[in-house]
Amino acid sequence: MLHFRKFSRYPPSNEDEEEIEKRYKAIFYRSEDNQDWYACISKFNNDTYKIKYDSNGIIVAISKDASTICPENGSIVEVELLPDNIDTLGNWQYSNGSIKLRSYTQDELIAHAYEHKKKLLSKANAVIMPLEDAVELDISTVQEITELTKWKRYRILLNRIDCTTAPDIVWPEQPKE
Repeated sequence: MLHFRKFSRYPPSNEDEEEIEKRYKAIFYRSEDNQDWYACISKFNNDTYKIKYDSNGIIVAISKDASTICPENGSIVEVELLPDNIDTLGNWQYSNGSIKLRSYTQDELIAHAYEHKKKLLSKANAVIMPLEDAVELDISTVQEITELTKWKRYRILLNRIDCTTAPDIVWPEQPKE
C-alpha cells in the first residue's frame, strides 16, 4: 500500500506547469520526498481507500478516488479496509500503520467538557426562561413550578461541574421535558 507524507505547495517548476497553473488555476503539491501529487494519484489502486491525515495523525479525508482529496498540509495513505463507523470529524487517527479511535490529550478533553457544559447550560436556560416568566407573571401552573425547580436544580449542578477533571466527569441527569 502506498504512503506519501507531508504534502506542501510548490511553485510551477517548468513552462508546462506554469501554463496549467494559469489556465486551470492549478495548485501544485509535493510530498516530503519530492513526489508530485498529480503523479502520485495515478499510482493508487482504484479499489482501495485513500486517507488523508494531518500532522497529528487525525484523519481528515477518506475517498476511493484520490483526485478528490486535497493533500495540502497532510499525508495520504492507501488502505484496503476501513473500520466500521469511521468518520472525518476528528474522531479517528492513523498511527504506526493502523487506523484507530483517536486518543485525545488532556487539554482536548477539558475543552470538550467545557463545550459540552456550555451546550447543556444553554439548553437549561432556554427551558427555564419561559417557566420563570410564568411564575413572574403569576400565571404558572403547579406543573410549571415543579419543572422550574427541577431545571434550576439541574442548572446549579451543571455550574458546579469542574471541567478540568475530564474525562472523569459525572454529568447530572437532565430533567424530562
